[in-house]
Amino acid sequence: MKNFKILPRPQSPPHTCRTIYISKELADQVDLVSKKLDCSFSAFVREALRYALDTLDEEERQKNGQS
Repeated sequence: MKNFKILPRPQSPPHTCRTIYISKELADQVDLVSKKLDCSFSAFVREALRYALDTLDEEERQKNGQS
């Protein structure tokens, strides 16, 4: 399993804005952790989503007997 780490914000790829609704408690937790990691809320959420997608892909490969 890969380690979760915050990568520098890419400068050239196009970005899109999405609105998501999360509980205040979850937003507060992300705020605290992102401050400890010295990154923005958005950077933390981006990397968390990447990590989740990579982990899902890895689990799917393992489920199908692939490396």
